[in-house]
Amino acid sequence: MSIPDLIIPIIIDFAIVIKLIHIPLSKNNKYFISLFSLIIFIASICLSELGADIGITLLQVIVLFLYFAILKKVNIKLVFGSILTFTVFDTALYLICGILMDIIPYGNRYFDSIISITVEIVGYLIIRRYFSQLHKLLTDKNSNIFIGILLYLYIIGIGVEFFISGDNKTTEVVTISLGLLLLQSIFAFVLYYAMIKTENNLLSKKEQENQKLQNQLLKAKNNELSQEKQRQKLQYELLKNEKDKLTEEHNQLKEYAEYLDKNEDDLRKFKHDYQNMMNSLIISAENGKTDEVVSKLKEYTNSHINSKALRKYKDLNHVHVDFLKSIAIAKLAKLYNADINYSFGCNKEINRIPKTIDYLDITRIIGIAFDNAYEESMALRKETGNLDSAQILATYYQEDGDFEFEIRNKIRPKKINTKLISRKNYTTKEHHMGIGLANVTEITKKYESTVLVNYGIDDDWFTFSLIVLPDEEE
Repeated sequence: MSIPDLIIPIIIDFAIVIKLIHIPLSKNNKYFISLFSLIIFIASICLSELGADIGITLLQVIVLFLYFAILKKVNIKLVFGSILTFTVFDTALYLICGILMDIIPYGNRYFDSIISITVEIVGYLIIRRYFSQLHKLLTDKNSNIFIGILLYLYIIGIGVEFFISGDNKTTEVVTISLGLLLLQSIFAFVLYYAMIKTENNLLSKKEQENQKLQNQLLKAKNNELSQEKQRQKLQYELLKNEKDKLTEEHNQLKEYAEYLDKNEDDLRKFKHDYQNMMNSLIISAENGKTDEVVSKLKEYTNSHINSKALRKYKDLNHVHVDFLKSIAIAKLAKLYNADINYSFGCNKEINRIPKTIDYLDITRIIGIAFDNAYEESMALRKETGNLDSAQILATYYQEDGDFEFEIRNKIRPKKINTKLISRKNYTTKEHHMGIGLANVTEITKKYESTVLVNYGIDDDWFTFSLIVLPDEEE
């Protein structure tokens, strides 16, 4: 063999390995390649004389693997696959050269050398176009299968090469062997792609199942987030309503306090003015000018005394139980603002209520009674067209430790069955669910022996009364 026949395959083998493992040509790598190429070249000269070409290949494989995989710490699987690639490449080129030399039997060693070198260079130029694809095949998730295919082809190629070298019928043997190798190669790559497709299908199915599970999980999380958002929205609405209620109650209590202060000032002023006015009117009365006295009193009353304002919170100063006073202030302010004729009475001091009823329940009952009276009064005014037709009378009363509440209101002139109005969903109001007195009934069921509720209709008046019996210890 000529020197080019020996050196060119060594250079191409190194180029294939370096390109496939993507290792840079550093100074140390260049020294190694130069030194190793020289050693392989010398070994090739010596071993080729003995016909031991396979020994050269084996030496290349061992040294390349030790240098890149062990010394340079390159991925072992990538190094092994790259080495198998150039060995399969060398085996294929050897068989192609053998066929060409049999087809063109010049028997000239220089001509054979030209064929060998040409095949090597053309083969390298072809394979270099697929370095990136080969690197991907050697590093992707199916690299084990591809490396197994390369090993299988290399073993088959070695067998064919050995079979050819030991037979005198070179042409026939090469043709049959090449056909066998080609079929084996086709079978190997068909098997490879079939395995890849099957694995991809399995992975795709698994990915679809995982995606389905992820979608279900995401949907569940979205539902949880939606429910949490709805819950937070409801909490916000409740807090807002509670804040608005507290604000309204605060404003009503503030208005009540201002009302008391103003009335106190008005009473002081009235007392002072009344004394001065009476002194001046005494003289007029003594002189027989009674008409003038009456006229002056009427004028002063109209200009200084607002009877409606004076009765807005009348008698609430006798109520010393906070929740009773608060509900009364809220409902009386509502009636006052609606310009409904009403009066509230509480002649005796109320300092406590019996412990037999929860304060929230009694507040609800009183609130329902006031609301029913308000709604019926508004309906009555609308039906009659007379703003003064509505009237509400409410009282707090306490005697011997009990607590009594009564409210009366004018109603529209129509027949109402008092046995039905406390049933759930029964109503005398259009588009309104009759839940007021039904709720009262539900509340008082807890206090059958301590709370009495009565209601009825008499002469276009509806009367509702609540009696809370005194504590047993009293």
